Amino acid sequence: MKNCILWGTGQDYDKYISYIEQHICKGHLNIVAVTSNDILLSKLDHFDFINKKEIPNTSYDYIIVASDKHFPEIVVEADELGVPQGKVINARVFSLPYFDFCKYISLMEDSVSIISNHCWAGRVYNLLGLKFASPFINLSLTEEDYIKLLMNFDYYMSQSLKFKRDNDVMGCPIGTLDDITISFLHYKSYAQAEECWYRRLARINPDRLFVEMTILGSNNVAEQFDKVPFINKRGFYHSKTSLSSVTCLSDYLNPDVRHKYCYSFSSYILKTVSPNPDSTRPLDLLSLLVDNSIVLRKSYK
Repeated sequence: MKNCILWGTGQDYDKYISYIEQHICKGHLNIVAVTSNDILLSKLDHFDFINKKEIPNTSYDYIIVASDKHFPEIVVEADELGVPQGKVINARVFSLPYFDFCKYISLMEDSVSIISNHCWAGRVYNLLGLKFASPFINLSLTEEDYIKLLMNFDYYMSQSLKFKRDNDVMGCPIGTLDDITISFLHYKSYAQAEECWYRRLARINPDRLFVEMTILGSNNVAEQFDKVPFINKRGFYHSKTSLSSVTCLSDYLNPDVRHKYCYSFSSYILKTVSPNPDSTRPLDLLSLLVDNSIVLRKSYK
């Protein structure tokens, strides 16, 4: 059981408290106190209220912040009170379908490094409120290069990142690891791309890698991904498949869904892990990342 302080007593407290109470009832966490700017409070529901200045003298494992709008400022304020960022949880995650507090804490305490061929990794880290533990954030690789990188991962990750400064036809920095090309899609400069790559590269947890691939090409690409030498891996494919590490998300088989996303499977995949999906989320992400278990929430006739 983890002892937590709940920070925030406004509208978002009401939004999330029922979700949090479920995990209290399961014996997974205990709220030792609540705090906020409302210094006149002495108790809220069955929780004792403390002044924020009392946090350093209170025994706790995590701070749960129940304020969507003011979350960034609260993180800064908590840091000034001596609370490490790795001890702050956004209450929003409790509302995710099939949220499991114990699995979530396992990711907080032993980070998973997500390797991805496009923006899926960054979207998942942001959705779960987890620190980036991988350099594969906001970038893109061709399927051929990505398979090549995965087949010789340690070698390529040991190579120095170089840039094709005379070839930015895509309008973004283009980098290389030996013969692998990486498009840093959402970076404003070479300097930013390089700094972020090496800072996040240093955070890779080699003992907890999860490899994702959104497969846009033929079944041959899916078969190649199925053979890459990683235990924890999952490919997402736009057609039915019997490959053990490749999954077809049934939603995309619906012609209306394909039309909605202009027949872009990549756009569909990214939307499923966005903060505001268009429909029910198709996956239990925590089971996927923690147990490498694919739990599909939808099936069709």
